[in-house]
Amino acid sequence: MTPFALSAWFRRRMVPLVLGTSLAGALGPPAVYYLQKRHELVSSARSEAQRVSVVLHDVMLQRPMLWRYDTSKIAERLASEGLGVSRALVVHDARGERLPLGDPISGRLLWGMAEVRIAERPQARVWIGVPERPLLLGTATLAAASALLSALLGVLLYLVPTRAIAAAERRIAALVAQLSLTLREEERGRIARDLHDGAGQALTAARLHLSSIRKSNLQGPAADRLRAAADHIDEAMEEIRRSTAALRPPALAELGLQGALVRHGDAVAAAAGIEVAWSMEIPDTLEAHMETALYRIVQEALTNVARHARASRVRIEMGVEGATLRVLVEDDGRGLAPGHERGGGLSSIEERARLLGGEARFIEGTPGFRVEVTLPLEAS
Repeated sequence: MTPFALSAWFRRRMVPLVLGTSLAGALGPPAVYYLQKRHELVSSARSEAQRVSVVLHDVMLQRPMLWRYDTSKIAERLASEGLGVSRALVVHDARGERLPLGDPISGRLLWGMAEVRIAERPQARVWIGVPERPLLLGTATLAAASALLSALLGVLLYLVPTRAIAAAERRIAALVAQLSLTLREEERGRIARDLHDGAGQALTAARLHLSSIRKSNLQGPAADRLRAAADHIDEAMEEIRRSTAALRPPALAELGLQGALVRHGDAVAAAAGIEVAWSMEIPDTLEAHMETALYRIVQEALTNVARHARASRVRIEMGVEGATLRVLVEDDGRGLAPGHERGGGLSSIEERARLLGGEARFIEGTPGFRVEVTLPLEAS
């Protein structure tokens, strides 16, 4: 989970862009093809109409009054010159009457027109019609191919950047989680230093003063009170040392993760009278923040066992399964007490696992309780 929805934001803005691009890619080429070919067909029809008008012009000059009554000869001459073949031919004289030239052609036609003029006076109009069906079929075929190609390109245009953004978002989430853990550990270290350098030093100084007073051979109740005060200061200093060690585990730097865990487990076992069994396979390439998180997870789990489980035995396993690091802490105690379903340490375990891109599961047994944590190794 990231603190911002970059992928969703990007997808919302990519959808209209992809749809617009795909629509333009699907409609653009067929439209250009249709307009270009239509212009070519109309120009061809107009050119042929112009050639027919030249033939009619010659016939009109030879027979100015009777040309319209000799359409059979006009048709033979046009056929001899290859005009009007497989095309619709329509000729109207100056009075608007149609001459019986050419055979009718069914279907939609594209027309080209030319005038026949003699002495600048219009004598006839010639229309040549070409079938539009081949153009429509070609346009439909191109439209289908363009739509398919545009759909494929649209899918690529959408998936490639959105997946790249999603991968970047996951990486950012991992970096943010790592930074969060690092800052948290730094804050713990700062608090530990403040306790050690502030309260710890003050208590040490007070303990030295009490020791010097006790050396003055005081007797009676005053000596007893001094002795009690010294004991309380010793207890406070011991508590500060334990808190400092809990806030900043120095054992990680001294012993490594496995050694630090074993030492902490032995201390818990000795204090709570619990038998701790270990089985650990820890990669050597874990980064510092990952080691600290694992130490804290096991530490929290052991603390829960010692405080709430009333267990006699706890088993701790850590190992690699593929690209996942698996941590298991299982006890034979009474399980979760009422009101502790997600309190305290379990919430901390769950949050640490989530920040590292992993998952924590809590399983109630009969008897016993199990904590299972899986973490992706790439998160380290």
